[in-house]
Amino acid sequence: MKPQLDQAGPGWPTWRHTLLVVLVWAAVYLPRLGAGGLVSTEGHRAIPGWEMLRSGEWALPRLFGQVYLRKPPGMPWAVAASSAVFGETELAARLPSALAMLGMSLTGLVFGARWFGRVGGLAAGLATVLTPLFWSSGRSAEIETLNNFATCASVLLVLDMLLIRGRSAAGTVIAAGLLAVSLVLAALA
Repeated sequence: MKPQLDQAGPGWPTWRHTLLVVLVWAAVYLPRLGAGGLVSTEGHRAIPGWEMLRSGEWALPRLFGQVYLRKPPGMPWAVAASSAVFGETELAARLPSALAMLGMSLTGLVFGARWFGRVGGLAAGLATVLTPLFWSSGRSAEIETLNNFATCASVLLVLDMLLIRGRSAAGTVIAAGLLAVSLVLAALA
């Protein structure tokens, strides 16, 4: 008898796999997330978010009082929301990127499990968390990780809609709704 790695087949990840991905993410992305000052162009995302929070004006990002339209408003909005909870700190500015990395890793876990079984999902989730290319952007107040998460979710949803046959009408509506949300998030990020 040949041993099988994943007897359950394609489906949803187990809570243990989900917890493992979350713990590995926390070990990679959270330590010293708020240490040190803002570097490179992080201030161009953090300061407009903080100014939104202070002024209550969320429609137009501002940098030092001037309208700042060089980038979409998604990251400043995320920084403002995070800063409303954690204060105007480096941690609050960088946390949206770290959380977007968690979202991207969990998205890989879910679609990997859906397409390749639970072990495949775990491999996809851990591979995403442990990809060194993502570490820097996932630990900074920059737009890349938020955009990567939304783009990744959009692509995986489109592939899922094209590949999975026999989906119920409700499942199609839910997938289409999630795709719309991820496309809007990608555009805003």
